[in-house]
Amino acid sequence: SDAGVLKRVDYSYLKSVAGTNSFSVTGSGTQSSIADATWTKITFDSENWDTDDLFASDKFTATDAGKYFFTANVCLSYDSAAGPQFAGRFYKNGSGDSQTQTSLTFTSGTVNTVNARVTGILNLAASDYVELYGYADVGSGTASSPAARSMMGYRVA
Repeated sequence: SDAGVLKRVDYSYLKSVAGTNSFSVTGSGTQSSIADATWTKITFDSENWDTDDLFASDKFTATDAGKYFFTANVCLSYDSAAGPQFAGRFYKNGSGDSQTQTSLTFTSGTVNTVNARVTGILNLAASDYVELYGYADVGSGTASSPAARSMMGYRVA
């Protein structure tokens, strides 16, 4: 207001970037098994939403530079309880980001399903892409296909 006169403000100054470039995907169908002691790309077969059509071919590609929050969950079955290790990690532009790795190790028992949740904030430039990978070291057993998997992300700044 200027001496009682209401001024117009352009909408472009009011809109927020938080929540744009967001997606949520799940996988319920079959994915090939995760090879023992090898990082394997996790695949998805269903989009819950993808606000800007930036998730395709099992990866998210940023069109705007900024900080992005990602979270994912992968559940893996195996045929032996002989001390399996399972890890999930986000890969940025084809390289693993150790800051976003979650590892789980079971030393004994009859548990034969492991679940890893991976969360992180990545600084992305335009055209950077992010994928989810899983790693299973099942000792003498064999890892199977990821039973359930999900991933979501959005721009925070």
